[in-house]
Amino acid sequence: MLFYYKGYYQSLAGKDGGEALLQAEACSTDYCFPNKLEDIQVLEYAKERLEAPARACYYLGNLFYDKLQYERAAEMEPGLAVVWRNLSLAYYNKKKDKEAARAAMEKARSLAPEDARIFLETDQLYKKLEVPAKERLARYETDRDVFMRRDDLKIEYATLLNLLGRYGEAYSFIMENRFHPWEGGEGKVTTQYTVALVELAKEAMEAGNW
Repeated sequence: MLFYYKGYYQSLAGKDGGEALLQAEACSTDYCFPNKLEDIQVLEYAKERLEAPARACYYLGNLFYDKLQYERAAEMEPGLAVVWRNLSLAYYNKKKDKEAARAAMEKARSLAPEDARIFLETDQLYKKLEVPAKERLARYETDRDVFMRRDDLKIEYATLLNLLGRYGEAYSFIMENRFHPWEGGEGKVTTQYTVALVELAKEAMEAGNW
């Protein structure tokens, strides 16, 4: 944002701020969350001044979520995964277009296959779309290195194992991993631990091994 502001104020001073704006567009989008009214004016200037202001449009899209400004960003810089992730949320929550939401999220996933958060949000969308548990689990097993980076994904993996009757695997997986407390995750690990043990006990009783 400092480069966007630099270009904007250079223009007010009668200078060419184009180079500063290009520097802003080349910066990483990580941890950049414009949220002030003056940010809007500066980003609008960049959008009008530059030929392909993909990231300025992305930042404005975050500011004006309901206006879907970031659709322009997707057109200008189709390789930016976070833009497709945002589009997916907009399609699902605002336009109620489930297929477009799925396509956009899968696009984000393909662009950032190592991003564990996008993996999580893709799986959350699949759950809302009622994608079969077997299909969801297959994606986990294909990308084990990715989902193992987050505790919420690890417990979702154990949950899917339990849903598919693979109780022994669920129990072993929980016991082999260490989980840390996180907001919203209260009781999730113990719930799946209990489910796995109860179902294993039922199987043992039915087999006469109790």
